[in-house]
Amino acid sequence: IEAIRELKRRHPDVQTTLGLSNISFGLNPAARIVLNSVFLDECVKAGLDSAIVHASKILPIARLEPEQVEVALDLIHDRRRPRQGDEPAYDPLQRFLEMFEGATAKSLKAGKTEELLALPLDERLKRRIIDGEKNGLEADLDEALTVRPALEIVNEILLDGMKTVGELFGSGQMQLPFVLQSAEVMKTAVA
Repeated sequence: IEAIRELKRRHPDVQTTLGLSNISFGLNPAARIVLNSVFLDECVKAGLDSAIVHASKILPIARLEPEQVEVALDLIHDRRRPRQGDEPAYDPLQRFLEMFEGATAKSLKAGKTEELLALPLDERLKRRIIDGEKNGLEADLDEALTVRPALEIVNEILLDGMKTVGELFGSGQMQLPFVLQSAEVMKTAVA
């Protein structure tokens, strides 16, 4: 991360590319998704121009649990703390491994699905756009059409979701493949 930042400072016109997966080699798939996503975000903030990464192996930072992001950042930036008085030592690698013990990539996504289904209908539709989630979209739209006209659903809910996608992309919290995924869900919703 610091090498990218320094290279960009010294040679701003040089383009940088980074292969991402080695940072998480040896971790379980769910942990790899989180660590790769957070590391990529940090590298982009430092000036990275492009990355060699499989888009299905990362998630936008906005879709990750805040505690997962925090511990991943602690791990990336080596924020270990020794024991101080009654406060135990903190090892971010140990904490990160504990967080993902027994977790799978599917379970990481399943938790998000449960959260989505618990939302009120309008918010659920908006989240489907933001998260690029087509599964269940048709049923939610059918339900929404029983209480609102189609144009109102598009203008007040779906477009609000796309606005959020634009803001996340503009702030660097969402990468282009996920913007395209959200656009595809929007296209499906209005078809």
